[in-house]
Amino acid sequence: IGSFQVGLGDVLLRQETVGYRRLEQATERLLEICSVSMEPEEYETTALWVALLPKMEADYRERGLHLLGGMHGAEHALVAMLPLLAWCDVRDLGGVSLLHHSGLGMPALFLYDAHPGGMGLVEAGFEEFSLLVEMASAAVEQCPCEAGCPGCIQSPFCGSGNQPLDKAAAKSLLGSLLEAGQGLQGSAVA
Repeated sequence: IGSFQVGLGDVLLRQETVGYRRLEQATERLLEICSVSMEPEEYETTALWVALLPKMEADYRERGLHLLGGMHGAEHALVAMLPLLAWCDVRDLGGVSLLHHSGLGMPALFLYDAHPGGMGLVEAGFEEFSLLVEMASAAVEQCPCEAGCPGCIQSPFCGSGNQPLDKAAAKSLLGSLLEAGQGLQGSAVA
């Protein structure tokens, strides 16, 4: 759809914990960054993805926007809205945004079922993709914050500490997706 490719399929997910941050409980001041050595967790699941044309990075940079921050913010907003369509808990879902996905050869954001084998959750988002984008876009647009907050693009479950995030870029990306996908749902989006 326009500058985007939307897909649904099986993926191999690999998660690896390489460290953690020790914070002061009362102030959340960083006390220490600790390294750990753990075996990566790897499993097959189902994912919905939105791939962007590679030229979008330069377009966003020219406009003073951070594409990866926008993708990451849009990913969080989409994951936050998907439980309204899939009747699940937000912790049953995951997401990741990459400036270059080697398999797709372009920037992409993924929403995935956070359970081995998948549970059919992201399929609901794929089947109602236009509605999902509309809900996520409205949540970001209507939030009065300036730079992003837990009500729009931040996630309490983000594995990268909600970094990077760019609310203006997320608004732009969701708006472009909404415009490109008006009326498209289900297999018509793929």
